[in-house]
Amino acid sequence: LTVLFILSAVSGVGKGVQFLSNLNMVIALLLLLFLAIIGPTVFIFDTLIESLGYYLSDLVSMSFRTAAFSDGKWLGSWTIFYWAWWISWAPFVGVFIARISRGRTIREFIIGVLLIPSAVTFFWFTVMGGTALHS
Repeated sequence: LTVLFILSAVSGVGKGVQFLSNLNMVIALLLLLFLAIIGPTVFIFDTLIESLGYYLSDLVSMSFRTAAFSDGKWLGSWTIFYWAWWISWAPFVGVFIARISRGRTIREFIIGVLLIPSAVTFFWFTVMGGTALHS
């Protein structure tokens, strides 16, 4: 860790941070592939398909849930907390996405900002969660 810090500092902040970021992505990808291949692969992919099915089938009903006929304390506190969390981050994320999306088409924007990150995150959580649940 110290050697990586020294190499990052010596090569300059821009190049050093870029190197560490790329190294981090490679290590994360290798970890993901290692667990997906060496771990309980069939269970992980069964979990992926089943979880995606549950998500798609419950998305509409969960989106409109207001707990009108039941105690809504949990729903209210959960929603308020996460709405506040995302609203606090919205200006920073919006500026970042606007800056990196300049010159892109709407199709490229939707694929690069919504679809690819969602798919990667879903796969990451499925592999990590499926491996943990199977253990």
